[in-house]
Amino acid sequence: MSQIFESTGSEGTRRGVAAPATDDPTGELIRIPAAELVSFTTRLLRAAGMENDKAVAVAEVAVEGDMIGHDTHGVSLLGWYLDELAAGTMNGVGTMRVVADRRPVLPGTASNCPVPG
Repeated sequence: MSQIFESTGSEGTRRGVAAPATDDPTGELIRIPAAELVSFTTRLLRAAGMENDKAVAVAEVAVEGDMIGHDTHGVSLLGWYLDELAAGTMNGVGTMRVVADRRPVLPGTASNCPVPG
């Protein structure tokens, strides 16, 4: 289970995610600043073929999920995203298309693509 951390130093206040190292028998927490985790997650998703805007949105939401304590909706899903992109069951490119105008709800399709917004 991850935890939020906040530290203040010469670089200002930094917030991030702290999680146990899987290979550390002492249970030490690894601290990863949120901005660095978003950047790393974005780079992995882009390398797997996801467009930048979608990769950034997915990374930001995943890190935010960890930051608010929803580990099941956090960076732990990254492996699933990468597997789905590799298998072709998730499309890393594309846009949302409205299929019916039934305001206030606009049903749409994203062709198996995570769409920001």
